[in-house]
Amino acid sequence: MKHLLPLIIVWAVQFVAAPAGAVAVLGFDHARPLDPQTVEVAATAAAGSGTWQIGASGRIGLLPDLDAALRGGWVARDDESGFEVEAGGRFRFLRAQDTGGVADLAGAAFGSVLKTGDVFLAGVDPQLLASHHFAVSGPRTLHAAAAVGLATTFIDVDGGAEDAQLGLLAAFSAGFDITAQIEIDIEVRHRDGDERLGLALTLRL
Repeated sequence: MKHLLPLIIVWAVQFVAAPAGAVAVLGFDHARPLDPQTVEVAATAAAGSGTWQIGASGRIGLLPDLDAALRGGWVARDDESGFEVEAGGRFRFLRAQDTGGVADLAGAAFGSVLKTGDVFLAGVDPQLLASHHFAVSGPRTLHAAAAVGLATTFIDVDGGAEDAQLGLLAAFSAGFDITAQIEIDIEVRHRDGDERLGLALTLRL
């Protein structure tokens, strides 16, 4: 038991230090951007760390290896509710064929805001994405993806002092094409002491 005590203390400190209602929008991202002028829309739901979120997202392909996303929705935590919104993009700098078929690699950056009660949070998250895609049939695929990055959070509480903190971001997601146009995804995400598990249903237009 004495060997577990330091781990328990570290966990408790991280939990107390986490900002109330930390921004942790799930992106269900992988490293393969959409083709130019291709659009995806999705309905999402997530829960974790005392937080519930229901939202939607949209993504559009801009260039052969670049796309942009906008997502957000309603969020509830600790008897308070509000909204969170995130926007950003991803750029693939290595394709699977460039890595011997191992994975696509992309860099991404997202900015986010969350407002619940008297708390306003803003986040900036640069990250690295890696994913492997398995062909199922025709254009359909199954994929697994991981993301690691930095989580910068700016905190403003009404009647209180402003603050900022830097933490780590890590996520794992998997997706499967039900049809050529419909995909289902699951993601677990850790962002600076906040954890969420979510599900998305995506439609390609």
